[in-house]
Amino acid sequence: ARMKNLHFALKSLNGLKGDVVFDIYGPIEDAGYWKKCQNSIDSLPTNIQVSYRGQLDHRQVAKTLPLYDLFYLPTLGENFGHIIFEALSAGLPVLISDQTPWLHLETQRAGWDLSLEDQEAFTRVLQACVDMSSEKQDELSKAAVTYVNHYWETSNGYISNKLLFDGGAA
Repeated sequence: ARMKNLHFALKSLNGLKGDVVFDIYGPIEDAGYWKKCQNSIDSLPTNIQVSYRGQLDHRQVAKTLPLYDLFYLPTLGENFGHIIFEALSAGLPVLISDQTPWLHLETQRAGWDLSLEDQEAFTRVLQACVDMSSEKQDELSKAAVTYVNHYWETSNGYISNKLLFDGGAA
């Protein structure tokens, strides 16, 4: 879907040094937009391998996410971004736009939320991820899980307290 901003993601891969594997999951909802994305894929250098993997059954998401080093979604907007939550839960640092509720990720070492106005910033972060040591990758992975666990604990506490004070049962 255009909202996921795949074309932007593909353009930001151009110029990366090193071997890059970028797998795309999800339905193709707009044939014209997908054609534009395919043209971008075809123009990428050979060190960048892009594959369309189709739609992933929701039961396979938790098994599939840990196979990767980074979750990349420069979305035009998300109300919550459940897949972002799932990626963080799987220990994947995320590179997303600042158009989601998931903000200030870099201060938590759980990923990056960047402005779509600066496509080069996305490319710089992607290159840093390609160049990253496995130790640093492990560090970010642990931080992603810590971040999402803290989010879960604090948001559940808030919801329970709100229900209590509103006269509902927690």
